[in-house]
Amino acid sequence: MRFTTSTPINAAVENTFDWVSNDRLKKLWMEGLVDITYNGTNGSLQEQHFIYKVKEGRTIQEYTGKYLSIEKYSLIAFRLSDSKKVMDMYYQFEPLSEQTTMVHTEIDIEFSDELTKFVGYSMKWFTKRSLLRNIQNLKQCIETGNTYPV
Repeated sequence: MRFTTSTPINAAVENTFDWVSNDRLKKLWMEGLVDITYNGTNGSLQEQHFIYKVKEGRTIQEYTGKYLSIEKYSLIAFRLSDSKKVMDMYYQFEPLSEQTTMVHTEIDIEFSDELTKFVGYSMKWFTKRSLLRNIQNLKQCIETGNTYPV
């Protein structure tokens, strides 16, 4: 299952990239994000694995994560997984001008079995809505300097 979106943000590519790559800032716009804990080496981010804790409904879901690619001011790609699914998330940054950046977002989800796949597809609308809401929250945070209502 794949979701894509492209959103123009009125900010320089460096600023936009920082909002997506900085864990402290990510908590301000990514709905449900509780914590990110790293457990890798002290080297580059791509060498590190992490635990992503996200509030989903009334529970906190833990995902194991790792970076697939980081290209400064151009791309952030990472994988989140649990026993039921694997999600590859891509944020590509395209500078349109000095103060406008197009953020292309793609999420690819693979399910571990047919039952999980059925449930995942039946909740497709919710996943798409969450992606769009997070990107709109990001846009609002960057453009206004405010955080979205919690």
